[in-house]
Amino acid sequence: MRSCDSCVRQSASKSSSRLANASDKQFPVRVFENRCAVASFGGRPFPESTDHEERVVSIPARTPRGLLLTAAVLALTAILGGCAGPSAAPLPTASVVPVSTPPPPPRAAFLGDSYTLGVGASDPSLRWSSRVAVSAGWEEINLAQVGTGYVSNGRTGLRNLSEMIPTVAGFNPDIVVVAGGQNDIAQDARDEAVAVGAFFQDLRAALPSARIIAVGPSYPLVYADAEVVNAAVRDAAQAVGADYVDLLNPPVLAPEYLIPGSVHVNDSGHAAIASRVEASLGL
Repeated sequence: MRSCDSCVRQSASKSSSRLANASDKQFPVRVFENRCAVASFGGRPFPESTDHEERVVSIPARTPRGLLLTAAVLALTAILGGCAGPSAAPLPTASVVPVSTPPPPPRAAFLGDSYTLGVGASDPSLRWSSRVAVSAGWEEINLAQVGTGYVSNGRTGLRNLSEMIPTVAGFNPDIVVVAGGQNDIAQDARDEAVAVGAFFQDLRAALPSARIIAVGPSYPLVYADAEVVNAAVRDAAQAVGADYVDLLNPPVLAPEYLIPGSVHVNDSGHAAIASRVEASLGL
């Protein structure tokens, strides 16, 4: 029988021979590259790919296990990095498009008597003030009342135009249109001129940045003192830098515009007043 020492030496010799032979072998690492490359050991890629480039990297069999693991990790990292690809387009980013909001329309307050209120028109939209507001693109605030004037406070015992200034100022309008005077035809001319002048001065003080438009009186019939009131309105408006619209020269109203049995005008009369105002203001 062989001794134990002999067996050990023989076994060791065989093991050394096997290690020596194994040191000459190479284990392939196959790397498949396409838009998303896949690698595997042993030459079997997964999943199957028909559009790829194969690269084989030989690693010595005697390479320590740690180096083999490192090589595998590096190969996998390169492959996964190849999924993005150097030419991959960046993801689209959301963009915010600003939406412009149109500014609100100018607010126009209308002060006046029954004509401005729209008495005689078949519909409020057909009164002269509403026609002008639509043409100009204004938001209409109609504060007119029956029978009022620069001096007169109307048959209803309400307020005259001067007493309505605080109400108008409360709306903070961009534009104030004042139309009236025909209810003051029985007033003394000098009292009328003083009242008209004081009204526009007070209105300008209450609304220093507003545009003021003074519309003179309109009469479908001829009155002797109509021009006196008209002149007082014109002079007072000019003194505060207001626009002035003359309805008497030439007369904007004709007798046929009168509603039978009334002092008010019909739709045609309201349309005539609106046309004169629009033309004077360049609307």
